[in-house]
Formats: sequence, structure tokens, C-alpha cells
Amino acid sequence: MGDKQRSEELFCDNKGRLVYAFIGVVIDKINNIDYGKLTYEYLWNMYLSKMYPIWKRTYQEVSLEPFTDIKVEIASKFEPRESVFVGSKELLESNQALDYDLFIDYLCNNNKSHFSFCSNIMDFNMVKQSDFSIVTTSQNIITRMKRDNTITPSSESEDQQVKESLSIEEKEPIQATESKKKVSFVTLMICLLILLAITLMLLLTKKTDSDQNNGQLTLNVSNEMNIQNRSEELVENADSF
Repeated sequence: MGDKQRSEELFCDNKGRLVYAFIGVVIDKINNIDYGKLTYEYLWNMYLSKMYPIWKRTYQEVSLEPFTDIKVEIASKFEPRESVFVGSKELLESNQALDYDLFIDYLCNNNKSHFSFCSNIMDFNMVKQSDFSIVTTSQNIITRMKRDNTITPSSESEDQQVKESLSIEEKEPIQATESKKKVSFVTLMICLLILLAITLMLLLTKKTDSDQNNGQLTLNVSNEMNIQNRSEELVENADSF
């Protein structure tokens, strides 16, 4: 079975669905000074040799491969390209062929450390907001970046902004809750005062009615006594006749 036929078997799963894979290598940078170019053909052949024997397995397994010496084409020195620094970013005009050589140069020959590289970003906002320290893009975007001189703040600044934003958002509900509590307290006090006033009015009204009833009772008793005395006088007068 040739490599082409074996490769085609890895293009789809057993149900005919396309299979996507990330193929790459890890370079032992500590024990190597010079690096070489890695072609797509080399990477695929390595993938095929490792994956085809286990492709039809029905169980999962993680295998860690040891470092292996490989023969690669030594990368030649790359002539520096004109770049523009905007803030902490280094911007270069994108070119598909030159970008690959630039990547190889950064990987193999350049002594840079603590950097990140991405090529062919053709969206202004993505360039401005990206975390890559070296970016290749269009000349138009480079010009806009130079003119605006706007770079997304560092992650620490972004974190600080997020924290401040969250702090403000947290304070607003608290302030709103406190305001609602104050309004509720004032409303409760007003209701209590109104209830107290109504109670006092009822008590005063009841007392007034009670005083009037006492007066009527006294008057009635007095009238009855007068009538009784008058009756007794009439009886006495009748007896005298």
C-alpha cells in the first residue's frame, strides 16, 4: 500500500466525516543552536508513520514521543526587513513568501526571546487588539496604526480596567439598594404617623361621645327626680282636699 492510499484513509473517519488535525513538532531549543526548515511533506510523513498503525484502534491513548534527530535544510540568514514600531508592536508589510522566511529566521537564527509572531493579519482592529509582539499586515493598516498610534493596553491595564468596571457595577446595585431602603423607611414612618393620628382621633371622638352620654344620663336622672317630686306634691295636695 502506497503512502497516497494510506494518507487518504486518514482523511475521513469510519462514517465518512472529514478529519482535521494539527501537525507540528517540538524543538529541543536548549540542546540545539542551529535549526532548519521543516517542510509540510516532512511533517505529513512523520504524522503518517505515527498515526496510521494506530488509526483503527477503538480506545484512547496518549503517547509521548522522545526527541529524535532529523535531517533538515539549514536555514540561511535572512536579510532584515523594514519594520515599524508602534507602541510595543513591531509591524511589517505582509508577503506570503517573505513571511515564511521571516518566521524561519526568527525561529532559527534570531536571538529574540519572549516574543510572539503572527503573519497576514488583514483586519485593523485585530492588529490593534492582538497580543502578538510581531505582526505582518498590509501597508494601509501600518499607516493607520502609525497615524492613530493606538495600541491596546497591556493585559495588566486591561485587568485593572475590568476590575474598575466591575467595582462600579457592584457599587451601583448597592447604592440603589440603599436608596430603596431609605425610601422604604421614610414610607413606613409616614404610615405609622398617619395610623397614630387616626388612632388619636378615634380616641378623642369616643371620649366626646362618652361625655355627651354622661350629660344626657345626668339630665334624665334630674328630670325623673323633678317629676317624682312634683307627683308627690300633687298627691299631698289631693289628700288635703
